[in-house]
Amino acid sequence: MSFMTYLTKFPVHVALARKPEKTQRWRVDDPEFRHRAVMGLFPDFEDNQARSRNNILFRYEFIPGQAPYFLVQSDCDVVAPDLEGVIETKQVEYPSYENGTPIIFRLALNTVTRRTIETNGRKREVITPVALQPLDAETGLNPAEKHVAYKLSTALQGIEFLNHNRQVLQVPKVSRALQIDTFDCMGVVTNSQALEHIMHAGIGRAKAYGCGLLTARRAA
Repeated sequence: MSFMTYLTKFPVHVALARKPEKTQRWRVDDPEFRHRAVMGLFPDFEDNQARSRNNILFRYEFIPGQAPYFLVQSDCDVVAPDLEGVIETKQVEYPSYENGTPIIFRLALNTVTRRTIETNGRKREVITPVALQPLDAETGLNPAEKHVAYKLSTALQGIEFLNHNRQVLQVPKVSRALQIDTFDCMGVVTNSQALEHIMHAGIGRAKAYGCGLLTARRAA
């Protein structure tokens, strides 16, 4: 089945300048800024699950020849009268890709692994960033690419990696960083329903900070 969604192009420089009353200047590499800027496009929600309930996802886009922008996908329309004529919003229908369909897609993913260890009777979660080396001799993939292929294995197979960019953002008041890998890939749909769920609801963690959005088109 297809699904309807809103897509919004929100220039980063506009987002940075939108709250001039803020005493501390926003920084584009601050995950909290990215979250607040995007959620600030929508009305004040009454619950803490507003992002997930409305399937609000976004991705930092850096296309040569264009100013950087946030691509925002949401079930609900934005409400930002002060940005009329500055941001671009349109409602689109994403098609359902049948099994066996080759697609080209872009995905931003929080590439970390998590495991629970126990020390002196106390459990704690260990978060490890996924590296880019070494290459797997059998598959020719690096660890980050293997991580992506595994995460998408319920929906796609035969993934080919075309382009990659990594951003490491420092999480305020936390000693760890947020690692965001953006991949351009080709793949073959093996489960259309699973792919639709990923495209609509996102995949992985840190969706509130710009991870998890997968956009796709049919390969020529």
